[in-house]
Amino acid sequence: MLLLLVGSSLFINNYDLGIFALALPQIQASLQIPEESLGLYTGIIRFGVLLAFPLAFMADVVGRRRLLLFTVIGMTLSTVLSAFAQNAPQYLVLQTFARCFSYAEEMLCYVIIAEEIAPHLRGWAMARLAALGTLGYGLSSLLYGQVGELPHGWRDFYLIGSLGLVIIMLARRSLKETTRFSELKASRSAKQSLGDHLKPIVSLARAYPGRFVALVATTAPYAFGISAAFAFISKFLQETHGYAPAQVGYLQFFGGAISILGFFAAGR
Repeated sequence: MLLLLVGSSLFINNYDLGIFALALPQIQASLQIPEESLGLYTGIIRFGVLLAFPLAFMADVVGRRRLLLFTVIGMTLSTVLSAFAQNAPQYLVLQTFARCFSYAEEMLCYVIIAEEIAPHLRGWAMARLAALGTLGYGLSSLLYGQVGELPHGWRDFYLIGSLGLVIIMLARRSLKETTRFSELKASRSAKQSLGDHLKPIVSLARAYPGRFVALVATTAPYAFGISAAFAFISKFLQETHGYAPAQVGYLQFFGGAISILGFFAAGR
């Protein structure tokens, strides 16, 4: 149940990311985004992750559960309003906030799993969490083929996603605070300075510098390349190679289905 309550947000997060990448040609045409500005707009939206760091950091102050509810509310509002954006600047601001909330939510999901799942089951749990996220991409891929049939085109995809977020919001009311944070809150003093809140980050860097550098060296080059490429795959296939939206969706769906097997193998 914990995996479903937490992982469902990754499902919707990745659905939202998938819609943006897949429907980029339609979004660009609808909002009249100049070709020479498209890379800049896409990059600014992805930079929403920088806003997510200080937001996720607040989980150590207000608690995991409370912040998880706040981020899903923020995601819901940003997603709904994105469907009604009238111009490119409005869409840019709304999607940047949506990324901020979704990335913070994703960070919190892994924190909760790490705190609540027994050590010998964490790899299994992380794998299923990642698989749920990949299924979100899969859903966006299957739905994208119908972009030309929907009454409001790409905007309807965001309305569908917001409906899923409302369901998650209601289901999460039963989610309890993690035991680890409850114990931490009971043991610390009533007043804490900013320096006290920063101590865990400083101690982390001092205690595990080698591991931290190794993880960054492993993940950063992959993210650097795949983030840029993924944003323009749909546009490239449709405008350069004449793919139909449904063909792009099926290509991504079946490619993503193979990747799920990798998550389970890595989890074990």
